[in-house]
Amino acid sequence: MGNIIKILYQQGKYLTRIFFFLPHTYLKRVVLGNDPVWKAFFFQSWGRLPQDLKKMLHSRKSIWINTEAGGELTQIFSLCRMLKEQFPAYNLLVSTHKYDAYLLAKKIHGVDYVFFSPWDITMVVKKVLKKITPKLLLTIEVVTAPILFREAHRLGIKTFLCSAFMSDNIDKSKFLERAMLLKFYKYFDFVGVKAERDKQGFEKLGYPENSIKVLGDLKYDVTKLKILGRSRVEWLKELGLKTENKVLLGGSIHLGEERFLIDSYALLMERDSQFRLIIAPRFNKFINKVEAYLNKRGFAFVKRTDIKKGMEIGEKVIIIDTFGELAYLYAVASYALIGSGHNIIEPMVCQVPTFHGSYITKEREIADEIKQCWQGSVIRSPEELAKNILILEENNMLRNKIQEKMKEIVNRRMDSAERHVNFIKEFVM
Repeated sequence: MGNIIKILYQQGKYLTRIFFFLPHTYLKRVVLGNDPVWKAFFFQSWGRLPQDLKKMLHSRKSIWINTEAGGELTQIFSLCRMLKEQFPAYNLLVSTHKYDAYLLAKKIHGVDYVFFSPWDITMVVKKVLKKITPKLLLTIEVVTAPILFREAHRLGIKTFLCSAFMSDNIDKSKFLERAMLLKFYKYFDFVGVKAERDKQGFEKLGYPENSIKVLGDLKYDVTKLKILGRSRVEWLKELGLKTENKVLLGGSIHLGEERFLIDSYALLMERDSQFRLIIAPRFNKFINKVEAYLNKRGFAFVKRTDIKKGMEIGEKVIIIDTFGELAYLYAVASYALIGSGHNIIEPMVCQVPTFHGSYITKEREIADEIKQCWQGSVIRSPEELAKNILILEENNMLRNKIQEKMKEIVNRRMDSAERHVNFIKEFVM
């Protein structure tokens, strides 16, 4: 009974938020708005598909990849290319519920059409599913649209969760609370997990063992870096930095962590004035807190969107206020501090010595491998972070050892997209 009440509460909260803002969003996005993307977002979220997509759906069957946002999108560059190569007779569709992720998805090779995901409401998702009738519906890593997959499963559409993880405390995540209460895993025909521990996590939930396969982590996809990335020299020039600068990048920094990072940077600057700081907050709404603390510590700063071509920023701290760039920005970093809950893989792909706190939810096994190589990757204070960065500055042998370990870890896992596609060929399609 208690669980039913929780489900009703979560569903009620989700629906209330959507319907409460409906008049406001209609007025803002459709009546008064001039942005065609936001207008498309409004109508497509309610299940109205564009006419050109409808025509495409009449011509051939489809594979539909539904993603939450940019974090999942950046994992599917190779997957989409390989799916298109293996299944050229199918439409490859990608949907997302975020504006910037929508624009990013349009750059992925092999994707035939990008649209906005429907609201996760029974009447809306059923309407869209019946129009698309995909041969296969996939999602990446986590499930934030449990109703969509429940209704797809009921309609006999094959469903596949790719690059999935099931950590020990995922049930405590507010972001996934609704999906966990609705037991989203019941609505998947197959689950491809990142690692053995994730497989065990799904088995504990009662998911059938013969429908789970360890296929690896799609976050090791380096194709996106080759397609959209730049070299360190190019990034330095674009950001107004100099070749002699040493860059500490804070990736996906949560509230409170900006103080830790800025305090550490202050200590580094006392020792070496060539250090520069780039802060990428987890959400743009955190930027005002970052600015406030930089002002308190006396550091000038500039936002990424305010950096003009040919501009030199001097000693200004750079605040990243764009979307989808973080994975590529690691190419400019000399060192990285990742925020709690952020993935450790993106800086590793660029072989950037990476630090994190004692609490890490994702890729813990990989973090442990790095820790075995060097205990200094786990830090507990600004002083410790600054000290350990300076140790690497003075010890090239240790730095090279860490980078070689990162390279070995990445190379060992780079074939995840190929394994996912081979699994789909053999068992799903």
